[in-house]
Amino acid sequence: MIRTGSWVLFSAALLASGAVASACSSGSAHGGTGGSDSEAGACQGADCGSAGQAGESSSLGSGGEAGAHGDPMAPACVPQGKTDAPDDAFTDSNCDGIDGDKSAAIFVSPSGDDKATGEFGAPVKSLAKGVALAASSGKAVYACIADYAENVVIDTKAVSIFGGYDCGDWSRGNARGTVKPANGIALTIKNTTNMTVDRMVFESANAVDPGSSSIAVQIVASEQVVLSHLELHAGDGAAGLAGGAVAGVTKRAQSGANGAAGDDCNNSIPGSHCTATASAGGDGPAASCGEVTVYGGTGGAAAPYPSGKPVLGYAGAPGRRRYGAAGTNGADGDAGTAASLGFGTVTATGYTASNSGADGSNGAVGQSGGGGNGGYSCHYEAFPTDEVADCIAGVGQDTFYYGSGGGQGGYGGCGGLGGHAGGAGGASIALLSINSVVALSWSSLTTGNGGAGGPPSDGVDGQPGGVGGKAGKPSIYAGGDYTALTTGEDGGRGGDGGRGGPGGPGGGGPSVTVVALGTAPTTEAVTLTPGAGGTGAPGLAGQDAASGESKEVEVVASSSVDGGVDSSAGASGT
Repeated sequence: MIRTGSWVLFSAALLASGAVASACSSGSAHGGTGGSDSEAGACQGADCGSAGQAGESSSLGSGGEAGAHGDPMAPACVPQGKTDAPDDAFTDSNCDGIDGDKSAAIFVSPSGDDKATGEFGAPVKSLAKGVALAASSGKAVYACIADYAENVVIDTKAVSIFGGYDCGDWSRGNARGTVKPANGIALTIKNTTNMTVDRMVFESANAVDPGSSSIAVQIVASEQVVLSHLELHAGDGAAGLAGGAVAGVTKRAQSGANGAAGDDCNNSIPGSHCTATASAGGDGPAASCGEVTVYGGTGGAAAPYPSGKPVLGYAGAPGRRRYGAAGTNGADGDAGTAASLGFGTVTATGYTASNSGADGSNGAVGQSGGGGNGGYSCHYEAFPTDEVADCIAGVGQDTFYYGSGGGQGGYGGCGGLGGHAGGAGGASIALLSINSVVALSWSSLTTGNGGAGGPPSDGVDGQPGGVGGKAGKPSIYAGGDYTALTTGEDGGRGGDGGRGGPGGPGGGGPSVTVVALGTAPTTEAVTLTPGAGGTGAPGLAGQDAASGESKEVEVVASSSVDGGVDSSAGASGT
């Protein structure tokens, strides 16, 4: 019981004088001789009791003990200051009925209404609304113990959140409400300074989209952030995206054009005048395989009138095959590399599951076939001594047989597409701190498992090479040996495209309780329990991908390349 100084002095004076009359009473002015008349008058004040009872004689008796209400009642609460920040002892230091300051808080309860003011007695329903009101008024958020299925974001204006409050009488203890959204990050803090989050549970759900991560709390570009008495639980990272199947081309590459047909003439016959024009070889338009130009070798033209040699077939592209030779098949593509890391990339905006495999390379274009040689052109000679020599020399009678043109070479087939890489598995991270200063104390952090790496897809066969063009038909009058001599040659077949290489397998996602880009959070009395890293996917070419890391802490160097961070360099952890 607390007494003031004046009360102590007054009591001492009464004891010294032996007076028994009450300071609050209005009883007899003289001493009685005994009996009821000798009793001191009853105190009428609410804050004083009987001063005692006189003795039997007219002399003053010894004073009796003070009555049950003789001292002032001690106040139920003695204010210890004008302000009251929520504390670990749950002390109501400003005597407003709760641990904390009613006038400096926005209250949040599932029974509230987001149209309410958020004052004591009129709580809002959602943390998002509470944070918005607190940010605009410079207050803190007091959340009662309940489940909140929402993503909480604190951006630019610092808003402290204090949990542990009973939803009925707003008394405070160590029980905590839980923030667990259906997906995404439970709590995001960015671009803020000087704030506290105390006595809450933040839980992120298992990631669903391929390669996505489950992160309970993410803090970006913020300072003096205090996290105390929290439970942070991250769900499982999602498995990496499987490499998509690639389509092959079964239709043959373009066939070579046919050579022009042979003909005949005779200057002694009206209307059949011979000219120097020779039958042309086949020559179709160029095609392409991606950036590679493809065409079959042009067929050779026939020998001219009245004498000469036929033109030999040309080489096509790609390749150097001539004279009707078939093109060789393209080389197979290389297999994509497997992911070699069990951790992705951290940038100023968050974590990216970047430890994927690489796509397989496409197969090479097949060589195009060589153009066929042109046919000989000959004068008719009944009894030639050397058919080829006589044709070249122009020996013979007036009838002249034009040779036919050679066929164009078949076009080389395009290379088969390489398989697609398997994607990286998503991460499971309880706390991701990016370029921030964070103090973490008296908290428990757990992570789920990292997502498995995605399997790659295989490459496909190259396109079949085109068929060589046919030589032109000889003159219908060129019989016997002249048929063979004056007929050009077919173009060579184009080579098949090479098979595409298989994609590389994706790496497993990490499971790390604390990931920091730059400065790691300071810790006190913190329990860190990481889950298992995701399994790296098996490769189709014999090389499996790396499995995800399982660590308590991963600190990534802040040096960046192209806006990202090479987490394989400068990373450390336990």
